[in-house]
Amino acid sequence: MTTLPTPTPPSTPCRPRLRSLLLLALAAALALAVAAPAAAQDRPGRVLRCDSNTPFALFGVDTLRGDLLLRSGGGWLVSTRPAAVDAGGGGWSETATYHPEPPGERVYGGSMGGGPIFAVRSCGDGCLQPVAWDAGSWQPLGGTIANVPSGIAHATYDLSGAPWLVVQQPSPRGEGPKDVVISHAWHLAAGEWVKAGSATVRSSGATAAVAAPGRSDAILSGTMRFSASEAPTAWLATLPSVPADDVGVLVPARSGAAYLTASGRLLLSRDGQRWVRSRWTPWGAHATRLWSPGKDYTLDLPTGDRRGELHAIFIDRREPDAQQLHLVTWEPEGEWSRVADLSVAITTLNGESLDYSEIVLAAPDTWVLLAGCVNTANGPGLVVRTVGAEGLTRPRFLPLVPAG
Repeated sequence: MTTLPTPTPPSTPCRPRLRSLLLLALAAALALAVAAPAAAQDRPGRVLRCDSNTPFALFGVDTLRGDLLLRSGGGWLVSTRPAAVDAGGGGWSETATYHPEPPGERVYGGSMGGGPIFAVRSCGDGCLQPVAWDAGSWQPLGGTIANVPSGIAHATYDLSGAPWLVVQQPSPRGEGPKDVVISHAWHLAAGEWVKAGSATVRSSGATAAVAAPGRSDAILSGTMRFSASEAPTAWLATLPSVPADDVGVLVPARSGAAYLTASGRLLLSRDGQRWVRSRWTPWGAHATRLWSPGKDYTLDLPTGDRRGELHAIFIDRREPDAQQLHLVTWEPEGEWSRVADLSVAITTLNGESLDYSEIVLAAPDTWVLLAGCVNTANGPGLVVRTVGAEGLTRPRFLPLVPAG
């Protein structure tokens, strides 16, 4: 385990910009004073800033090895493996490596799934070139894809390890519910990207592109399943009935499914047909109607792995001065389980709170809580906690080092 460096008193606190409103309440359990904004440098004129104006956002996750790729302000990519992962071998990183993004080579749509991180870049009008991250550079992954409609790209892998790309475009204005989009899917076969069809889907959100449970050659995009061997088809019988202004996101959970509404209500299905609202909370002995989502607690889903049971994040807000963070799981064949409980308001030595910028499921049952970038007397670095086979770890400081 890395020893945390001795901190120096700050002149300006380093406060990472937060990923979502949910994470506004989270603070890393770290007694680390933050120094004035510093920088790391790999050559003259190229400086990696480490302050509140250069947040680190998750770009991609290899959920087999637990690798994370982060994008920072100023044109940098940061790679690290902050958790020990059994599948794929290898222990955690002791550092985080930063790489300059090559000029004119902006990529987007980083993959979240069981394989090396890949993304896409434009190769002309209606043309995309998938590219794989390889030791600090982007290399072509298969051929180009032509006749791609304008939309948002999402990349993943199916359970066989085949790469998939989904491009989602809005449905025609004014048609259907507001959570309707059109998904276009391709998979890589023998070095070429093969179209797997297009379909109108609902409730994509967290399932814009994820591996299909129980199918080796398929992925899910919202309510539809795309396969290398058959036409797109619905993977569940029905969505829960919710008001038009409360539509949310749908996620698989082994043989079942979960639906998190915009207001924070959670509905569960064990068979994809019948939906029941969950009133369970990590702090109650049984389900109760006493607590209201959005008021007494906040509920969200981690980014990353979607291959197993449902993973969720509860923030207990019943006592504003003593809020708690709970990491939990739900299995359709069983019940809820508490994974870890920790304070959300630990104060640093200089009296500041260090907010989590990301909560990631880096592999099945392996959580990474990333607190962003801090500066110390020994230089800048990332602060993480992990939850896995070893339980909840103490905060670790990963020095930022240049590639090579």
